[in-house]
Amino acid sequence: PSRNGEFSFAEHHQLILDAIQSCSLFNQARLEGPVEVYVGDLDTLYQCTGGDEHTAASILGYLDSHHMQFKNFASLCKKVKEVHDEWELEKKAVAEVFISEKEWKINSQDMNKIFNRSLSGKLTSTYLKHSPGSWTNDVESTIAYLSGCVQADSEKEYNAKDQCMNLVTQLLAGGAFTVHMRDFRELFQHGLSAQQVLEKMQELVKRGARFQGFSALSDAILGKQSAKSSRGSRQGGGQSPNNVKNRVLKFITSPDCLVFNATSLRVQASVMKSLTDFYSIPEDSSTDLALIQAAHMAFPSFLALATGMKEQAAKPIRERFKKQLKDIFGEESEEQCQTCLNKLAQLAPHRLDNVMSLLPVVVGEEKDFNRVFSSLQATKRTLMARESDEVQEVVKFLSVELIFTSATTVRKPQILRLVRASLFSKHGLNGGSI
Repeated sequence: PSRNGEFSFAEHHQLILDAIQSCSLFNQARLEGPVEVYVGDLDTLYQCTGGDEHTAASILGYLDSHHMQFKNFASLCKKVKEVHDEWELEKKAVAEVFISEKEWKINSQDMNKIFNRSLSGKLTSTYLKHSPGSWTNDVESTIAYLSGCVQADSEKEYNAKDQCMNLVTQLLAGGAFTVHMRDFRELFQHGLSAQQVLEKMQELVKRGARFQGFSALSDAILGKQSAKSSRGSRQGGGQSPNNVKNRVLKFITSPDCLVFNATSLRVQASVMKSLTDFYSIPEDSSTDLALIQAAHMAFPSFLALATGMKEQAAKPIRERFKKQLKDIFGEESEEQCQTCLNKLAQLAPHRLDNVMSLLPVVVGEEKDFNRVFSSLQATKRTLMARESDEVQEVVKFLSVELIFTSATTVRKPQILRLVRASLFSKHGLNGGSI
């Protein structure tokens, strides 16, 4: 809607609205209540980028890829303006790199295309100078190189955040605690990279620091004076990166986890201990979680999930996947099939069903599992890099096409499963889009 009819809804407003609807920038705000967006708000954001709706949409995607959250539209517009100004300064630096490295005088339209599609932002000139032999004075070549750099750095950030989450369990003083991803992500919203946060947490672990809550830990990492910790080392569970507790926490706190149908999650120490006692082989807990997500199960609480794991909820799909592996790779023993399944679950813990669907296509005539596994690793990285763009396409399509005959709510897990089913198939492998 518009306020007092000040603005009329235009095509450039629709493009920005589509971008907002396809991202998660207001997830935290939605927990407090509905987020209202007016035409005037869209126009303000449009003006923040100098009247370029494509750049506005790209910046929104850039912010979403960094898991940023905003309380209201005004704070989002402020950040978009800040990023836009950073990009404009960076474009001048990039133009100088193009001239010095390739004698390439690029026009503004192509420069915008490079920034809007690569989402390399203020690191663009750094990437270009790092390996000038990896790109040419061609827009598509440059975008491909920069996108690869962004993906590589994204994987490093993702791995560093995983390690940070593992260290959280060591640094908290024990007892029941609540896992709120919004609080965890807040650690990375103050100018520190995931690697820098990880280094600070590793230093706290070395000092034997323990904290009475996540807010106290956060204060210590961010250098706030209120940080208080307790000294002393706690022996027992939580110290090994391979134990059940860390594996379960790593899985359920990932943005890709779809095994819950609740907005917040309370992890009770007693329930976690029951899982630790149940699994004598920690790797089995990871595989069971991957199988549960592959079966599209969803639970209202951590207790319900733990109960399902102990009651062998994953058994039917485990047997189906093991039979599939046996059929593909020949006469394999039960133990060999389970080993193969464990490796695939480790490769794609939140996309195991998609990898299993893709397996017959990738295998071809090859019957050696290790060679197929290596091929799958590269294929998974390539397909995952396309996920966010495909999600945006689905949201855009559903926003404008009259697909449903009655009011229908479409949730993010449904869209993710739809997109992944398309990507991890022969169609997606051949470059096809949903």
